[in-house]
Amino acid sequence: MGGLICQFLRHSNHPLMTGCATAKSSKLGTAPPEVTTVFRDLTEASGRDSTSVIVSERRSPTINAASAGGSRFIVTSGLVETGNRCLLIGVAAHELAHDRSATSRRLAPLKRV
Repeated sequence: MGGLICQFLRHSNHPLMTGCATAKSSKLGTAPPEVTTVFRDLTEASGRDSTSVIVSERRSPTINAASAGGSRFIVTSGLVETGNRCLLIGVAAHELAHDRSATSRRLAPLKRV
């Protein structure tokens, strides 16, 4: 499944796609539990189901994150290693907004019927 996220990022020209060819063996949901908890808590606070949230960590010194859609997220080790919970909450909220926006765009055609 980690390869699926890389394929998504590769086709979307996302900055985190760099090195995806070598990251295929990375496992889905590899972020530390405290990082996943931040994403799940924010998801619950927004009134959404948090049980399907998956957060994976990608080895990179940069401070970055991405939404892969479908409540799947990627954080870089650079972000995790800052140890800055306030920064992580802000970044997670930003990525959750991307995920929610993408969900809204996918469902919009259904609402018009």
